[in-house]
Amino acid sequence: MPTINHVILTRFNLPSLGLESHVRAREGWLRGRVDLFERYCAPSVANQTRPDLDWLVYFDPESPDWLVERMRPFVERGLFRPVYRAAVSTAELVSDLRETVEHKGDILITTNLDNDDGLAADFSERIRAVATDAPRAALYVTTGLIKSEAGVYLRTDRRNAFVSVRESWESPVGAWSEYHNEYHRIMPTVEVDGPPGWLQVVHGSNVSNRVRGRLVAPGAYRSLFDGLLDDAEQPSLLALGQDRLLRQPARAARDGFRAGARRLGLRLLGKDGYSQAKLRLASLAPSRHPSVVVQTHVVIIVQNLPVPLDRRVWLECQALTDRGYEVSVICPKGPGDPNYEVIDGVHIYKYRPAPQAQGLPGYAVEFGYSWLQTARLSLKVWRRRPFQVMQACNPPDTYWALARLWRARGVRFVFDHHDLNPELFLSRFGQPKSGAQRLQYRGLLWLERMTFRTADRVTSTNESYKSVAVRRGDRRPEDVTVVRSCPDTRTMRPIYSDLASQKPARFVLAYLGIMGPQDGVETVLDVMEELVHKRGREDVHAWLLGFGDCYEDLRRRCTELDLDQVVTFTGRADKGMIADYLSVADVGVGPDLKTPLNDLSTMNKTMEYMAYCLPCVSFDLLETRVTGGDSVLYAETGDVPGFADQVERLLDDPDLRLRLGLQGRRRVATELDWSAQARGYVSVFDELTGTQRPAAAPDGGTPDELDPRGKRYLDLTDEAELSRFIVERSSLPAPVAADASNA
Repeated sequence: MPTINHVILTRFNLPSLGLESHVRAREGWLRGRVDLFERYCAPSVANQTRPDLDWLVYFDPESPDWLVERMRPFVERGLFRPVYRAAVSTAELVSDLRETVEHKGDILITTNLDNDDGLAADFSERIRAVATDAPRAALYVTTGLIKSEAGVYLRTDRRNAFVSVRESWESPVGAWSEYHNEYHRIMPTVEVDGPPGWLQVVHGSNVSNRVRGRLVAPGAYRSLFDGLLDDAEQPSLLALGQDRLLRQPARAARDGFRAGARRLGLRLLGKDGYSQAKLRLASLAPSRHPSVVVQTHVVIIVQNLPVPLDRRVWLECQALTDRGYEVSVICPKGPGDPNYEVIDGVHIYKYRPAPQAQGLPGYAVEFGYSWLQTARLSLKVWRRRPFQVMQACNPPDTYWALARLWRARGVRFVFDHHDLNPELFLSRFGQPKSGAQRLQYRGLLWLERMTFRTADRVTSTNESYKSVAVRRGDRRPEDVTVVRSCPDTRTMRPIYSDLASQKPARFVLAYLGIMGPQDGVETVLDVMEELVHKRGREDVHAWLLGFGDCYEDLRRRCTELDLDQVVTFTGRADKGMIADYLSVADVGVGPDLKTPLNDLSTMNKTMEYMAYCLPCVSFDLLETRVTGGDSVLYAETGDVPGFADQVERLLDDPDLRLRLGLQGRRRVATELDWSAQARGYVSVFDELTGTQRPAAAPDGGTPDELDPRGKRYLDLTDEAELSRFIVERSSLPAPVAADASNA
């Protein structure tokens, strides 16, 4: 029985000629390949039933440091030996083989394995069992699987890329001495039949792989490919029938034409001439592959708010543009908004919003209309300038389908996870009871799952949302980045506002945010009724900043409770209004009730209150505790008198207002500032696109004295003035007033 050495050979990022060179030059190609290598290639080699094999992985000597670090764990555990070469000749390969294999046997087998594909667990065992009388032979395991977004396909390929060469150690040439489908011209070939032995993965950055073969149910093959098919869906009988009758014959005709063209090219030009022709074709690649650009273009999709009114998305836009990305946004119009505008370098495309949804049919119409409008505008954005990354912000969880369409153009997909739509359903309607409710709830879970599955990366607003992405979305933790919706405390800080002279009462409560069914704004009215009508306070007023589905209902309820004189609805609030009102108000309120959605959601309003040194009261929610810590007063959910008690504590205790205002500002400025979140957010896009840039210089400049409207910022370093301001929230300090003539 001859002794056999089996060595797997993988080119990771070696420079190559032809069209492949331009694909590999695309921003993000290398990051994507690392993900695929970790997901498919490395586990398939580690899981071999014959572990006594060697693996050489070849890297470009100019590989970035981050790639070396990502590969280090595999190297340290001995899974493969890294080799750094700009090119690999047959002589160099043989030298590397001799250096790698310590105890040489009678036979050497080398196998080609691409870095985005995988092997069946028994591949090495099966290939070693092949006996041949020829001194050198090419071995092909003829059957394998092709995995794509559409499903798993069984493929018979008698000249596939997973070629092995069996030879002696006397004068080996290895499995890279010829094109994988041309070995029959230079040596005998052996076809190894049996169950699937290899797995090709079709994805957005493939050079030549495409779906081939026939659609099959993946369950029968999962034991051969441990863990590599876990996310593959079971096709329906209808899908299997359609594939067998229509799609498979069409694929076969396409592949036959391409194979014939390639054979003709090789016959006419020869191997070297054919390679040169591919290289000349690659010179045209910039027009065919517009993602090879200096400045990466990102398109961001938002449906539930216009931009820049959506403060989180606007901060994301600014973070990307600050780091050299071009950004386009697609969103609905606000009142009076144009179809297209450019603000601070961000291109904003807007469509007329759908009518307000009523019931399930209304939501279906709204989502379908918005999806089609967004798809239309995405084409318009592409015509102006092709984009390389698409980010979609939910709700709703429908834009994964658009991302899949754009994936054919090499566009990567980032899911910015703003809301938990299944929890929103539970919060509004409770556990589903009827068949229709169960269907709606399962539909929401399915849409969420498809969004997670489609995304290349996920950004979550907090750790609770990240855990949902990992648990329910089946995402790896390293694919999910927490990017909190934190305020930019450089600009979101108290100002001396003219509104102080118009303060309607000694004390003012402020609510800032959306006014939807799940936001609990009616509780603010209940608290005001408790304070004014039941406890007889005449020194308190409430400002409600925002809009939403419940806006008109809240105004009617305010009238019913006889609170019109002590409650003001401001409507939609821009940045200037927010600065004015939160700088003058005395207490911020967070009336969100404890629901499956709210308990896991970060309330942006809480951090914004804290940024303006505004002490606040909230119902006791899990993520609100994470945000506010001990700088917020809490009440049991739904306890209106208890909430009113906490508000009165603040109104009647200036020292407590001062302490919580200072603690809140300090906490948000040091732990929850947007600058740290922006770095994590941009790093997601840098990793996806393979962009390397110097670290951003810390912003050590002097803070502006005036906001964009010319309003004077409070000097937060002046402890005495800061303390006075938090307690009084009104008049300008005397030195500033005296110097007003110089303004």
